[in-house]
Formats: sequence, C-alpha cells, structure tokens
Amino acid sequence: SYSRVGTPSDNPEMESFFGRLKDEWADVFAAAQSESEVIKLIKEALSYYNERRRHSSIDYLAPDDFIKRELTAATV
Repeated sequence: SYSRVGTPSDNPEMESFFGRLKDEWADVFAAAQSESEVIKLIKEALSYYNERRRHSSIDYLAPDDFIKRELTAATV
C-alpha cells in the first residue's frame, strides 16, 4: 500500500489495484515454493492485468491497448 495508515483515499487507484491483485491471485501466490517463483508469478499477474485483462472503466480494453488508443488519438 502507498497510502498512510487508515487513509486509502490518498491513492484510491493503487489501493483498488492491489486489493484486486490480492483477491484474484492470493491462492496462486500462496502455492509458490520459492521467492523466485513468487517474483515470476507477480510478473505474470502484472502482464495479464496490463496486457490481457479487460477493464469496464476503459471501454473493455486492456490498459496497454487503452493507452495506445489514447496516444494515437492525441497525435492525429
């Protein structure tokens, strides 16, 4: 968490992301047998979240696709 204790409103986007990451991947992380495996799983989770997982708040696009679309629109 990046917020001060007891103040999730400091950074709601990150609080939401980390909460969702913990909920969706807790069992996967718990099954890891080593620190290197946890690191690998975290990288996979971040890749999934940013490259493949669709987000309703950004027109059901993955974040990477949304950013590409916005950058393209800004340069036209």
